[in-house]
Amino acid sequence: MKSMLYEHLTSLNIKAAADKGLVAILPIGSIEIHGSHMLAGTDSITVHRIAALAAESGIHCSLSTLLRYVSGNKHFLGTISLTAKTMLSLLEEMCDEITRNGFKKILILNGHGGNIPVLRLFLREMLNKRKDYVLYG
Repeated sequence: MKSMLYEHLTSLNIKAAADKGLVAILPIGSIEIHGSHMLAGTDSITVHRIAALAAESGIHCSLSTLLRYVSGNKHFLGTISLTAKTMLSLLEEMCDEITRNGFKKILILNGHGGNIPVLRLFLREMLNKRKDYVLYG
C-alpha cells in the first residue's frame, strides 16, 4: 500500500489495514475565518496533514477531516458552523462506520480549540455506551 489515507485506499486495502490492527485517525478541524491573511480551512488543512504524516508511519490509517466551529464567530463570512448535537451524531456515526469496516482503535486528532468541549462530551458518552471500539483523544 502506497498511501494510508483512507480516501486513497481500495476496499481490499482497507480490509488489510484493519486486519493488521492499524489505528484509524479521525482528524477534526474547522472552517472559520482567521483574519484576512489566512485560509478559512487552516485548522482542517493542518490537522489533516499531521494525520497524513502519522499515516505514513505504517501503524495508522488516516481519514478525511470533519468540521466544527464554535458559534461565537458564526457571523463572519466564510465560517461553517455545526451544532454540538450535529457534531456528536456525526462523530458517533463516523466511529461506528469506521468500526464496521474493521478498525477497532480510533484516534480523534483535534486541530481546533473550540472542538475540545464537544470532544470531551463525546468521549464520555461513548464510554457510557460501551462501544465495540476504543477511542483515543
